[in-house]
Amino acid sequence: MTEQPETYAATVRLRGRRGPLSVGVFWPPEPRRRRRVVVAIGLGPERARALCTRTDRIVLATDSDHPLAAGEIEDLLAWVGAHASEIGARPDNVLVTASDGGRAVAELRHRTGSVEWPRIGILADPDS
Repeated sequence: MTEQPETYAATVRLRGRRGPLSVGVFWPPEPRRRRRVVVAIGLGPERARALCTRTDRIVLATDSDHPLAAGEIEDLLAWVGAHASEIGARPDNVLVTASDGGRAVAELRHRTGSVEWPRIGILADPDS
């Protein structure tokens, strides 16, 4: 059995509507510029790390123990749109995987559009 290479990880604290948001950031082991990013709402660090390795994408993950309100999800997506290049991600196309509440916000954005948000796609099953 071959050993999986380690992902790189950090925690960033973003300004949210109800106070600071702690978001885990996971990078694939092979350095490469401008990867796509997945915003994983409520996925937790272990599943986020596995998603990062499996998809070869940068994953921003919120903790499942601290659910985000819809406004906080909006804040997070707006932050990704404005700061993706700072974490080595492409700011033009973001995948979102989330609980039903987070998915609803992403789908709303997908339909309505916003200058501050990146283009959003939905990753229906983060574990496949």
